[in-house]
Amino acid sequence: MPNDYFTLNALAEELSDALSGGRINKISMPSDDDIYIDLRAKGKNLTLLFCARKPVSRVHITSAKIPSPPSPSPFCMLLRKHLTGGVIEGFYLLNNDRIMVCEVTSRNELHDLMRYKIILEIGGFPNFVLARDDNTILDCTRRMIEENSRSLFPNLKYTPPPQFAPNIFFTDTQTLENIKTAKDILGSFVGASKETAAEIEGLISAKPAAEALNGLLNIYRSERYSPCCLKDSQGKPKGFFAYPYESISGDFVKTESLSVAMDIYYSHISEGSGKSAAARRLYQILKRLKSKTEKRLKDNALRLAECEEAEKYLQIGELIKCNAYQIAKGCDSVTVYDFYNDKEITVKLDPLLPPMKNAEAYFKKYTKLKGGRAYALKEREELIELQEYLLNIEQSLENCSAEAEFVEIEEELNTVSGANKAKAQRNPKKLRPSEPIKTEIGGFTVYIGKNNAQNDSITFKIASSRDIWLHAKGYHGSHGIIITNGKDVPPTVLSKAASFVAFYSKASASPKVDVDYTRRINVKRLGKPGLVSYTDYKTITVEPQKPLF
Repeated sequence: MPNDYFTLNALAEELSDALSGGRINKISMPSDDDIYIDLRAKGKNLTLLFCARKPVSRVHITSAKIPSPPSPSPFCMLLRKHLTGGVIEGFYLLNNDRIMVCEVTSRNELHDLMRYKIILEIGGFPNFVLARDDNTILDCTRRMIEENSRSLFPNLKYTPPPQFAPNIFFTDTQTLENIKTAKDILGSFVGASKETAAEIEGLISAKPAAEALNGLLNIYRSERYSPCCLKDSQGKPKGFFAYPYESISGDFVKTESLSVAMDIYYSHISEGSGKSAAARRLYQILKRLKSKTEKRLKDNALRLAECEEAEKYLQIGELIKCNAYQIAKGCDSVTVYDFYNDKEITVKLDPLLPPMKNAEAYFKKYTKLKGGRAYALKEREELIELQEYLLNIEQSLENCSAEAEFVEIEEELNTVSGANKAKAQRNPKKLRPSEPIKTEIGGFTVYIGKNNAQNDSITFKIASSRDIWLHAKGYHGSHGIIITNGKDVPPTVLSKAASFVAFYSKASASPKVDVDYTRRINVKRLGKPGLVSYTDYKTITVEPQKPLF
């Protein structure tokens, strides 16, 4: 996959031809690293994707249709404010590096014509920057403040990342004559991937290096330009190229454009990773909530440790009270005999208070800590329950793939974080409730929930009291229901259903999983969606297996 300077240079020219004059209609950010810009160009409705996520950072026209999140991020709102209604002027690479710049003209609130730069750094640490025409940064997805290197922060001037080697395509002729192999290129220059370096090695064996590199740099305007996708023996895309490389043997499939080739390749990568943009965004929200919960648990542990010292303050108060007669006015400490622990101790005092007032101060601290301990213990239970609940949602994210399922999970996360209250004035797109897995096993209908909303639905709405309820023992995961219709469930049906439930649990990678099962009447809610308690259960050990549809 040569996502190098040579390929990006051809892509910049291709995008300029395809999108120049295009008007921006809509901007959405389904995750912090993905920006989708819907525009109208050359009589077509197109979507331009900017991705600043390592290792798949890129820019190209995409056919993917990603729903906008109900509440846009502040950075997305900034892009909409400055770029919506704007016109794309063109694309180019900055500083002879893998930095794609898209120039946009737009009008502000006073209808003054403004020029902006959308800058995507595709290199080692991808970043997305919105800047004015004079390179003043409006904002970026990854802010940086460094003393000894460049800083990326609003109102600072944008400076590109430093280059640690010359670009192979802009090297002087005399130096180029010493280039003989791909190893020479990769060891001394930047701008070429391994695939392109191998291609250059073959080209310079037949013509001067300067001529070969100039031909590659201007490939888009030449007859050789023929965007294509490289397929493996199973027909899966394994790379995209500006033309079929002579140094690579394989099945090159010609595409309409380089953007199409990239879209095919990265769509396959996305499917293989099993994480859509919506899922990645929810993972980020979940990560923040888990981190916040862990921090609160640590703070809670410190408060509990302090509360354990409550009795000490009660004892000190009593000691001051018993020795008040020997404490001189204005003392900041006194040494007394501690009859609780049979030793002498030094007690700190407030010199502005009389002895009995000092004793009262220690009694008040004792009372406060005593009451605080009960609150801290209750808070600890709630935080541990929340931590378990977030782990349950994390498993739901692993199980789900449909948009409606992700919307339901986002509703849960918003409820946990309190975001639903802030969004009360909004009316987000209403989707039909997602459907749980439904399959037939030996004449019995089996339901499996993939998220907490589905789990609650099959357990407390679809199932009757005599149906069989299943769940992986000791693991977060799906609920399962076997609809019995009053019949006895054969062991083969029970085992098969249990194997499906085990597959959609945190233990799916284990060779054997214990699955609990009981009558639905023995299952009780615990407040939060998907959390239940159950009794009178039995356990079966199965091998996780994915349902076949």
